Amino acid sequence: MLLAVSLSGLNPSTTAAVEASRATGAQVVAVSATADSALIEFSDVGIAVGGGLVTALALLAGLQDAVSRVPAVPSVAIHQ
Repeated sequence: MLLAVSLSGLNPSTTAAVEASRATGAQVVAVSATADSALIEFSDVGIAVGGGLVTALALLAGLQDAVSRVPAVPSVAIHQ
């Protein structure tokens, strides 16, 4: 499973990671501040976060903190 997070949902590195993950059969969950973004469209589960930039940045910081606390994460890539 891939958890992809992008404020705009248009970041080329993030969308490429989604496409590559889907090609291997992985499930993709996306979080974006832009509901009609490519990231949401290409994902199995899309979560659009309202509230603008400040809310999205707070969510990203919370996700980074949560991922850092998981002891058995085989691969994590965070693009900001």
